[in-house]
Amino acid sequence: MAKNGRPTKYKEEYVELVQSMVGDEGWSVTVFAAHIGVSRECVYNWTREIPRFSDAFTRAQLASEAHWEKRLVNDMMFNREANPQMCKLYLANRFGWSDKEKQVDVADVESDGFDEQIKKATEGAFND
Repeated sequence: MAKNGRPTKYKEEYVELVQSMVGDEGWSVTVFAAHIGVSRECVYNWTREIPRFSDAFTRAQLASEAHWEKRLVNDMMFNREANPQMCKLYLANRFGWSDKEKQVDVADVESDGFDEQIKKATEGAFND
């Protein structure tokens, strides 16, 4: 059955372009989408509809986080010109980084189902 609606703006060259812009250079999805003239939602739709692009996009996002982590360590950590609050805000908003850990109150944990309660309490605390 044919899809109705306007034709996609997707081009196969976007696989390499997303890796280059987002992965290698560390740009955001917003910058990538603006560069090719589509919305972020359109880019996210392609990740759901086009397996090859989805794979490239996922790898690019991981590479982008690694790019900024390396920049933080190599270029900004000991640079007096760097703005630590801005770096922290950027990394927290863009990649979900946080300096707060989830706390588990031992008094609230019952002996029955202890493993399950610990698992729930620490969910998402150890993201790879």
